[in-house]
Amino acid sequence: MPAGSDRTAVWLQGTNPEPGLVAVEHLPGPEADAVRLFFRDGERRVTRDEPFRPFLWLEDAALLDGAGMPPPGVTPLAGRGPLRALAEFPTWTIWEKAVAALKRKTGRGPGDAAAPYLAIRDPVQQYLLRSGRTFFQGMRFADLRRAQVDIETLTTPGYAFTNAERAGDRIVAIALATGPDAVEVLAQADEAELLRAFVARLRALDPDVIEGHNLFAFDLEFLAARAQRLAWR
Repeated sequence: MPAGSDRTAVWLQGTNPEPGLVAVEHLPGPEADAVRLFFRDGERRVTRDEPFRPFLWLEDAALLDGAGMPPPGVTPLAGRGPLRALAEFPTWTIWEKAVAALKRKTGRGPGDAAAPYLAIRDPVQQYLLRSGRTFFQGMRFADLRRAQVDIETLTTPGYAFTNAERAGDRIVAIALATGPDAVEVLAQADEAELLRAFVARLRALDPDVIEGHNLFAFDLEFLAARAQRLAWR
């Protein structure tokens, strides 16, 4: 990055320089929400909770009049853009009611570019945007604790592909790796015991990042569905 590019660094890395953030978890509450921050500090994992107020932008704060909910906190915004007000809410539940009310009133959903409001539907993204925090700030790639996960499943005879909703399509092995020379395979005859062993081992490894070949499109969904089906009996 060339000299004099501090402004560029802020745009790329955020305004909050605190290092080591590896995860953020939304904590809904009955009266106020919070987020739990997870930091990597060498071999230690440190957590801290902070308040979180969901927000959205509006062309006109009057759009929320008659929405049938507690009045939000509204801050007028400077600038020449069409979104002239920032509305904040105590909880994500109330925020969702506001978005639903805006959709009914304007006839336009939050994904519509012509909507007179802008609502980011991910609380973690909202928190990062508002706080100026960035994941992995000040960290090298080698500082991360990484784990790779892969599952092997059975497919009931007569079917071409495995399905977590079928009783016989169970998980038979789970591979975990934290490096080229640190690979282990978990295998149990009882699927519920296998899932318990996997969760216990993953907690012990405490990775900052979980990786896999088809993690989001298959492995995680399959693991969650089988755990729910077995109800951790």
